[in-house]
Amino acid sequence: MTAASPWSPEPPADFGRAFGIYPNKHFDDMGYEFWRTIQTLNLDSQFLMAKAVVGLMKKGGWGLIVNLSSNSIGLAAPDVSHYLASKMGIIGFTRGLATDLAGFGITVNAVGPTLPPSQAWDARGLPPALVEATVQR
Repeated sequence: MTAASPWSPEPPADFGRAFGIYPNKHFDDMGYEFWRTIQTLNLDSQFLMAKAVVGLMKKGGWGLIVNLSSNSIGLAAPDVSHYLASKMGIIGFTRGLATDLAGFGITVNAVGPTLPPSQAWDARGLPPALVEATVQR
């Protein structure tokens, strides 16, 4: 069997990213630098990862990219507009990238997981409305 990627005898051109930050901050209290930080960490990071691996995937003739969004994008929760914008951006990026790369045998998808209820939610001080809405989903 020939290698489909230069880094492994098997073709594991599968890269999953599990990253995201969501510090609570009301829109009135956030500046552009804070906004950009959230967009950079949650959205730009996925663009940069794709740029780093797409060439190898094209060379191998296939690949799978799984972007991480969030199930919270459908919620109306306070103090997370920056986070929701970044996670919805991932949906748009994923759709566009999937279209751009389909002809090269590369599949691009996004998943929208949630956090299970835990004491960590209490420790982070997540808004009760966000916790309740997420648990109900």
